[in-house]
Amino acid sequence: MANSDVADWVGEMLLEAVLDNPEKNNYLEIAKETIKDLLSSWPKMAEWLEAQRELGTRPKSLSAYLGVYWNAIHDWSVGVLLKDGQLTMCFSRQPQAHVYSSPLQPRCILVATHLR
Repeated sequence: MANSDVADWVGEMLLEAVLDNPEKNNYLEIAKETIKDLLSSWPKMAEWLEAQRELGTRPKSLSAYLGVYWNAIHDWSVGVLLKDGQLTMCFSRQPQAHVYSSPLQPRCILVATHLR
């Protein structure tokens, strides 16, 4: 998951430059604050998820989530793999390229480590 909205901020910076806006935003500070806020929300989310868990149930093994998942028109996929005991997601826009061996080196992010 993204930690910020960099694509939007780049567009805003370009617009500020083109319009010669004298009141420029400090995007480095905005990014730092956004990431700090986002990272602080993870423990709260984990607590909420734990509170929602049904008594007497256990999470599935991480391997239960492995696979490549395509959207309905097959132009976007999410590959879920297990690497060093952690779930990782790889994103691809090319249906013909398997997400694990794409020549574009798909971007992978950590999804979860240990589900308790």
